[in-house]
Amino acid sequence: MERILVIGGARALGSAVARRAVADGYDVVIGARNEAAADGLAREIGATAVRIDLQDESTLAAAAERLKEGGVDHIVTTGSAPHDVRAIELDRDKLLAAFAAKVIGPLLVAKHFAPVLRPTGSLVLFSGVVGWRPGPGSLVKGITNGAVEYTARHLAADLAPLGAGRRACSSYPRGRGPGRKLSQA
Repeated sequence: MERILVIGGARALGSAVARRAVADGYDVVIGARNEAAADGLAREIGATAVRIDLQDESTLAAAAERLKEGGVDHIVTTGSAPHDVRAIELDRDKLLAAFAAKVIGPLLVAKHFAPVLRPTGSLVLFSGVVGWRPGPGSLVKGITNGAVEYTARHLAADLAPLGAGRRACSSYPRGRGPGRKLSQA
């Protein structure tokens, strides 16, 4: 049975991905900041849980160590830290948290999980349509979601030499973004 780690898996999109993966027969690990929420959902759907905070590298290292035995086939990151304000209202700490969740965190996921990810594995980074639809108040969310595409492209190139099938890709709504639904190397 293939193992999938869903980071941000205790709520919203992440919980939907986790539920679907269990229904499709995957061994699901729910990674989330809120360990109680992750544990609760894991018990409900027949998965396991691990504490992962994309803004705390030590949690990524600990989770990778815990999941090393048995490896991981697929990793999906849905984490975010929205900061939905206009430029004149930006808060530096919230801005950094947004980038940590969408860009820096996934890079650190690759750092710690590349040795754990099976050679045919994948790393899927979720972005959103707001990355390609600018508007007032969506500045940070738009920029971080747009950056996910380029993070995935560069990670794919970087991970490729580690194993024949290892890949990274970003996902966003069909018909949006720079021309493809899925970008991978």
